[in-house]
Amino acid sequence: SLAAPANPHIINGEVVRGISDPVAQSTVRIYGKIARASFTCTGVLIAQDIVLSAGHCLGPGWAKIEIFFADGRGPIGLKEQLRPDNYTPRAPAGTSWNDIALFKLAQPAPPEFIPAPIAGPNELAAEQNLLLAGYGQIKISPETTEGLGTLRKISQKLLNPNLNENEFLVSLVGGGACFGDSGGPAFIQTPSGLKLAGVASRLTENDIDPKNPKIYLCTKEMIYSSATKQMQWINQQFAHSSNRK
Repeated sequence: SLAAPANPHIINGEVVRGISDPVAQSTVRIYGKIARASFTCTGVLIAQDIVLSAGHCLGPGWAKIEIFFADGRGPIGLKEQLRPDNYTPRAPAGTSWNDIALFKLAQPAPPEFIPAPIAGPNELAAEQNLLLAGYGQIKISPETTEGLGTLRKISQKLLNPNLNENEFLVSLVGGGACFGDSGGPAFIQTPSGLKLAGVASRLTENDIDPKNPKIYLCTKEMIYSSATKQMQWINQQFAHSSNRK
């Protein structure tokens, strides 16, 4: 069975400097506190007060979660957190974990931060380049937190746009997501700007260290939850959310 999902980071990525970069305008840092421990994830604004991330980034039910922006502004707390009823961590290989979540912010993001539109169903194709982003660390080791909290980006290849009904597979060869980047965006670069394809979920068994089965190496591939294929669920939550205002 797979170990706990690795919270992805962008290895060998370029530091995103300044919020003029569209990546910085929509990619947020998620900071969770559980008793004396803490964790970092990444998320992406899809509305001025809604962040899309990985389902496992909710942490246990008692985690206190705060959102920070690329220029350090924050924290903003949550009004509500939602993930699909069929969220299934550690589902059998080949099946979707539905590892996705919506964080409804207690107040809207500052106006300089701009929600990312979600890509349409025909915009993903094998071998195309995606732009990955995240606030994770820069060393492949669970023993270090070096680089954690700094936004980085890297271009990587889409290996399989249809890994299963709502996940896709991205290459990590040469760099990409790792510890701290869970929930981070994979963007399609289009003539009209960045569009969100999905959010980082987990590494695969191909990334287990042959010398130590408890360690993942972040050097082969990463599974992403498709935002496009989860649009029905996302839209339902938006409808519920506006009813509750």
